[in-house]
Amino acid sequence: MSMLDTRYSLLVQLPLLALAAAPVAAQSPSCESTVVAAPEIPVAHGVLAARRSALLETIGSGVAVVPATSPPRRPGGYPVASSDFEYLTGLEQSDAWLVLDGSAAGEHAAVLYLTGNAAPAGQMVEAGAITGIADVRCFGDAPEELAALLRTDGASTPGTILFLSMGMRGAPDADVLAAVDTAGLETRNLRPALARLRVVKDEEELSRLRRAAEVSALGAAQGMRSAGPGLGEADVQAVIEAQFHAGGALRTSFPSIVASGSNALELHYNDNVSTLTDGELLLTDVGAEYAGYAGDVTRTYPISGTFTDRQRDLYELVLSTQEAAIDSVRPGVTIEDLNRIAREHMAEHSGDLCGDETCDVFFIHGLSHHLGLDVHDPGLPNLPLAPGMVLTVEPGIYIPDEGIGIRIEDDVLVTPGGHEVLSTAAPKSVSAVEAEMANGR
Repeated sequence: MSMLDTRYSLLVQLPLLALAAAPVAAQSPSCESTVVAAPEIPVAHGVLAARRSALLETIGSGVAVVPATSPPRRPGGYPVASSDFEYLTGLEQSDAWLVLDGSAAGEHAAVLYLTGNAAPAGQMVEAGAITGIADVRCFGDAPEELAALLRTDGASTPGTILFLSMGMRGAPDADVLAAVDTAGLETRNLRPALARLRVVKDEEELSRLRRAAEVSALGAAQGMRSAGPGLGEADVQAVIEAQFHAGGALRTSFPSIVASGSNALELHYNDNVSTLTDGELLLTDVGAEYAGYAGDVTRTYPISGTFTDRQRDLYELVLSTQEAAIDSVRPGVTIEDLNRIAREHMAEHSGDLCGDETCDVFFIHGLSHHLGLDVHDPGLPNLPLAPGMVLTVEPGIYIPDEGIGIRIEDDVLVTPGGHEVLSTAAPKSVSAVEAEMANGR
């Protein structure tokens, strides 16, 4: 699409820019191809258009730039694919920008700037056919054209606001700032507006999240059936991830955590190099990525196939804590509320399991996070839950002196009347876990 009423009319007269409604690739032999790698499962044009329209409504007459890559999350890190860009275009891409002009109309409101991409023959498609965006241009022209749109030559249009995709700690996208002079412009963070849109999932997203949760749970159950003394953590990981592939998930949504014994005390352990030992517990925190959307399911079970009395008592406390929190998921409640409910339940039902202390002192992480394109999707802890939100519920107990780490996690959809657990395919009661393990032996 091209860019706007009066500003668009001005742009087409600029000889250096040579803008037109026709694809740029047809005008300039030096322009990169406008074909892209075909998505695993394309998102319907109407869904993508509705998302872009909703964002355009929030930026008023401003201009928003959504890069296809995000800034590194830590110094020296690598840029990562932007889930915001994917949410709005349906593309997993690099070196690309989506530019939205809030003062344009219809097809002139969105422009997609792309570089050519390499992919196996037969897997390339026209970007416009996938995204529903009619105006797809050469990425190399983006800085000059955006500068003209914003009038960053010292004669900025009064009231023009540039919305930038922000990274961690509020740092704006460095590539955009390096390419566009923002002198005289007001810049704002686009992420809050995008987060408000992304936190409530549309039906397209919910169908993918349901499958991601189901496949994740099936993988967790398969790992349960395969585990036993003498195997390696990596062996169980391989079984779980093979089940993901069999279920149609081509990737994991995060590095698989398969942590036996004291390894489970490290919350994000993923070395997965130890040998499973009789008498210890195995914690698997795994997620399948289905059509771009993340599952996240944790189960903890005895390597021997049978819980000891001590393991069972601690496990059942974690399980009842999770059930108390899940039972409280409904519209209007916040994650902060659920976290408080879980910790109060664990404290009140600790008995003497943790000595003179209540066991909640060994619950050392948050209870929940939102799920979506990212395994930690946008969503604040004090945001009231609403129908269409999907979150994890994952209490745990970690006792260093005993080398015990127990966590149970499910993916939960908020519904108008309460909630729906999406990851029920993985057993979690003591009897169900032991029966599942017996079935695999």
